[in-house]
Amino acid sequence: MDFDPTSLALPHVAKLHPYTPGLQPGEPGWVKLNTNECPYPPSPRVAEALRREIGEDGESLRLYPNPRSVPLRAAVARLHGLSEENVCVGNGSDDILNLLVRCFCDTGAAAGFTWPSYSLYPVIAGIQDGRVCTIDFERDMRLPVGRIAASGARIFLLTSPNAPTGAGFSNADIEGVLRDFPGLLVVDEAYAPFADENAIPLLARHPNLVVVRTLSKAYALAGLRVGYALAHPDVIGLLDRVRDSYNVNRLSQAAAIAALADQPWLDAIVSRIRATRDRCLADWTGRRGWFTYRSQANFLFTEPRDGAGKVDTGVSFFDHMLTLFAKHGLFDLTVKARGDTDVDYHHTVEDVGLVLGQAFKEALGDKVGIRRYGFFILPMDEALARIAVDVGGRPVLVYEASAPTMFVRDFNIGLVKEFCRAFSNALGANLHVQLVYGEEPHHVAEAIFKCLARALDVATQIDPRASDSLPSTKGLI
Repeated sequence: MDFDPTSLALPHVAKLHPYTPGLQPGEPGWVKLNTNECPYPPSPRVAEALRREIGEDGESLRLYPNPRSVPLRAAVARLHGLSEENVCVGNGSDDILNLLVRCFCDTGAAAGFTWPSYSLYPVIAGIQDGRVCTIDFERDMRLPVGRIAASGARIFLLTSPNAPTGAGFSNADIEGVLRDFPGLLVVDEAYAPFADENAIPLLARHPNLVVVRTLSKAYALAGLRVGYALAHPDVIGLLDRVRDSYNVNRLSQAAAIAALADQPWLDAIVSRIRATRDRCLADWTGRRGWFTYRSQANFLFTEPRDGAGKVDTGVSFFDHMLTLFAKHGLFDLTVKARGDTDVDYHHTVEDVGLVLGQAFKEALGDKVGIRRYGFFILPMDEALARIAVDVGGRPVLVYEASAPTMFVRDFNIGLVKEFCRAFSNALGANLHVQLVYGEEPHHVAEAIFKCLARALDVATQIDPRASDSLPSTKGLI
């Protein structure tokens, strides 16, 4: 008789996709970055505490640990100026998150979360056969306060600072959610030690707030799995009802108490990591011109630019020009177009300009921190192009470029003007294109496309001197 346990499992469990943790390399020599672990060892007090707890013969290991982790709860409470009744300790913060979803989510009570965010959230909701409510971030990663408050979720899980972008959220925005959200807001602060602000001060005013912390990241105890929740005593009481017995082993409890007691060590580690993070951020956004979120975590989320991509419009000379445009602007450009090229190339060239301009507009988002203006002069053999651009939202094209011969095989370089017009209109750019001189049509077109790319590269870079401000005295572009 064949035995199929899946047929006996609860239907929602049989369909569940398990959480996939970060790869743990088995070979030596790897520099491991994929799970944001601390690159430095924990406080020396941790090893001392573990040796004391084990003793010479491991006698203590025959005994169960403190079932409620009471000494550790007391240490956490002292650290944050709270009482033990405000603290629940878990086998990592994942255990705490699981307890919260166990208490407040099922088929009739939705768990909400933003996206992108921690990929464990939908898994633990699925274990409960719970409904989920997902709210997508815009590219600027601003907290969607109103949408969270109106989500209808019973419990809402917010990673702050966010993973994977590192974007932090102010207490003013979090409090805006708390004022209008009728459910339980869980602020998952795995990376809070690296941030400028944390939500713990809000606990005194908002009983519907839970702050979740871990010792895996800044405290460098990922291998021992310790996390905790800070909340109103009534919320902690509910978590204790569904918490596993002896859920944190005695070695982890001893190590965590020692780590929490050595705040100078923590401060030094955090300072080193923040300095490395901020140095890389300045280099990537300033010198390299990569789009990078201003992280408040121990990692950076960036989009390297190398001009890679693939262009296929069905017009070979136009493909060549767009490839040059991508390479010289360091734009990762993928274009595929099909048009009525059997008639002529006008519609294809114009439509690509429209779509590309719209793509640039969406990529720039609210334009906070960009340089806005770009200018470049570029020689191409006997041709010299000069281009200035303002991506401030005012579509104007001034185009002064012609050559004695206007065709490269069957491509009329007069279509370059139509491309620039469409691109300027869709992007909302004031674009001035001038061919100072030039004769050979291939060189003329190439000079213009390369020069436009270089000018746009300057205009779309983040200005490290004003990365948090809009480049306009009007406050709107």
